[in-house]
Amino acid sequence: MQRVCVANPAFVGDVLFSSRLCDALIRHDPGLEIVFLARPPAHQLATLFPGVVEVVEFDKRGRHRGLGGVWNTARRLKRSRIDTFVACHRGWRMAALSWLLGPHVLRVSFRGLFSLWYHRRAPWRGEDSFFAREAGLLRLLGVADAGARMAVKVPDSAAREGVVLAPGTFWPTKRWPVASFIALARKLGERGIPVRLTGGPAETVLCQEICAAVPAVENRCGESLETAARNLAAAQVAIAHDSGLGHLARAVSTPVVLIFGPTPPEVHELDREPQTAVARVEVPCAPCSAHGDFRCPEEHFRCLQDLSVQTVLDQVDRLLAGQR
Repeated sequence: MQRVCVANPAFVGDVLFSSRLCDALIRHDPGLEIVFLARPPAHQLATLFPGVVEVVEFDKRGRHRGLGGVWNTARRLKRSRIDTFVACHRGWRMAALSWLLGPHVLRVSFRGLFSLWYHRRAPWRGEDSFFAREAGLLRLLGVADAGARMAVKVPDSAAREGVVLAPGTFWPTKRWPVASFIALARKLGERGIPVRLTGGPAETVLCQEICAAVPAVENRCGESLETAARNLAAAQVAIAHDSGLGHLARAVSTPVVLIFGPTPPEVHELDREPQTAVARVEVPCAPCSAHGDFRCPEEHFRCLQDLSVQTVLDQVDRLLAGQR
């Protein structure tokens, strides 16, 4: 391998998990060059992954939608002169794209409905962690993943300060109530701890509501993902959902409290990260989803409604105590 394309046109969090695959590839061969294919806005972060020398934007729901978009993206990738194509996503678009690259490119992905278009196929087991699945892809290339980690390269912060809250998430069932974030921000402010908000354009109203209730909070909602990465890297602690920004905090090595409701923490191998804490309550129906949903199947939303501010604050205190 000399030039590898790692393709993952999924949500921000899923793309971040593939930074570990990039790290493993570079540890195996420091001279390797990685071309990363991702959908917006996740493509912004891919420029900061280990070994990535080029990023190809694939807007599969927008200007690159349909077969025409796949065809044009294949032409774009051919100009990058890759010799290996690793698809971390099992959809038809990646399979078609791999076939269009031609037989001279080694094509690797998971087993599934469209896997016949790949030369090598790794098993897909839904119960495996994200990292365990992608380790299967690495084994097909003769690459070990021992020691590899999620990694986003940002300048080192001279002194970490304050707490960053990321109150948004794409799936409504994964969202802790805004009243709880407001109460948490108040308690942190009462201790003299600076609080900053981060999020994308979709979280603008949510962040404005928190700031209206707690005016001392600094609102940075709407910043780019690269800026959010630097913002998170400068924090003493971050608090987020099982979301892209929550996993971005992990990738920049910031201690983070991850709030879990309907999704399982186990698939993230968090026991390997002493700087990552989990805040959740035990309810019989959770976890109920791999990714979250638009409504609670039981219509009571207890997995997050019952999560107290004090439970989250206790985890913040534990992480802060570890920095003293």
